[in-house]
Amino acid sequence: MENVNIIIVGKNFEVQNLQGLIIRNEENANTIKIQFPKIYEGEDLTAKMFILKCTNANGVYFETLLGKQVKAEYIELTWAVTAEFTTVSGTLKIAIFAESANYSLGTKMSKVIVEESPQITIPIDDLTVLESYLSEIRFSADEVERDRVEALD
Repeated sequence: MENVNIIIVGKNFEVQNLQGLIIRNEENANTIKIQFPKIYEGEDLTAKMFILKCTNANGVYFETLLGKQVKAEYIELTWAVTAEFTTVSGTLKIAIFAESANYSLGTKMSKVIVEESPQITIPIDDLTVLESYLSEIRFSADEVERDRVEALD
């Protein structure tokens, strides 16, 4: 499991170090630690809920509550990259919101690329070779069966 740290400055959610990290169909493979300021323009954020709001490459919107731990200098948020984030490859648009009953503060939207999952494919030439081997194995098996039948007679 890879752990990555991101620091929020103002409303900027810089995600360059996430590029190439999130792969389609992964589940709980990465935990992202996010350092969020405790105070924003005089507002104490320590008692707020932090929500990651997302839209995937297919336009499906979803959100998740982030884990929160108040540290001496900042609020540490934890984002476990679950399957809902990786079901579709392409651009994942994300923003973090600090919210309470009468308050909502959002970061600027960022874009993370969910990389396509590597797939194993057999080139056609290799497939032809495999079919040839399979034919030889079948022929050999037929010979063994004929010899067995002859031995029984």
